[in-house]
Amino acid sequence: MGGMRASIYNAVDINAVNALVAYMKDFEKEHG
Repeated sequence: MGGMRASIYNAVDINAVNALVAYMKDFEKEHG
C-alpha cells in the first residue's frame, strides 16, 4: 500500500488516480 501511495504523488493523470481510488474502494468492499 505504501508503495502504491508513493507512486500517486508523482505527476499522475488525475483520471488515472480517480480510477485507482475507485478500484481500491471496490477491492476493499470485496475483500475488506
